[in-house]
Amino acid sequence: MARASRRGPRPGGPALRGYLRLVSTPSARTSEEVAAGIAAALDTAWRAEERVAALSALQKYPCTEALTLARTLVDDPEVADEARVAVESLEESLSYRR
Repeated sequence: MARASRRGPRPGGPALRGYLRLVSTPSARTSEEVAAGIAAALDTAWRAEERVAALSALQKYPCTEALTLARTLVDDPEVADEARVAVESLEESLSYRR
């Protein structure tokens, strides 16, 4: 997904939601690959609802990359609660995999 500068056009909204659906659709991709795709989507997610959608998608693909990405949003006041839930969910999922 192309990265938009903070001053350039914002490709969010329906396009971002569609991309999140596409990247998180079950496929042969590994959890790490899906997390990388979601990270790319987060680069263009300007609105809180877009970041919440990305956090929701991340929880379905437990891996250290997803956990690291969710942790980066814990300090974002607009999505901090959702980020904490995602972190807890991912930590719990990863603890069962060990």
